Amino acid sequence: MKTPFEKATVSRFSSDGRTFVVVDEEILGREVLKSSIKDSDVQKLLPFQTSLGEGSNHIHIRNESAYTVETNSHFIHEGETLCQRAAWTPRIPYVHRQEVPTCPGCLAKAKAIIVQHLLTTEPELS
Repeated sequence: MKTPFEKATVSRFSSDGRTFVVVDEEILGREVLKSSIKDSDVQKLLPFQTSLGEGSNHIHIRNESAYTVETNSHFIHEGETLCQRAAWTPRIPYVHRQEVPTCPGCLAKAKAIIVQHLLTTEPELS
């Protein structure tokens, strides 16, 4: 898996025996923020209601909001999984959640949604 620095690297070049690396500061900031989010915190940080659904190999995160969630690449409608790879996924009891790993695609998409929300939402002042 790539580090945030590797993901933000735009180009590399050498001159006079030295190597220079060009990094996109915005991408680096996003990637550092994403990597700081624990997998166990994803569901409580998402800006919409979710549930967990059992797939054949993974637990999937489902959108349970009445609102469609827009990402950079697709829309996630009510009842759909974040990764959109799983079809209908039945809800699972809390007891079984530790036995099956969470879908890496759902986790990656969730972290991207959380970061986008954090970076574009104005903080509320009290």
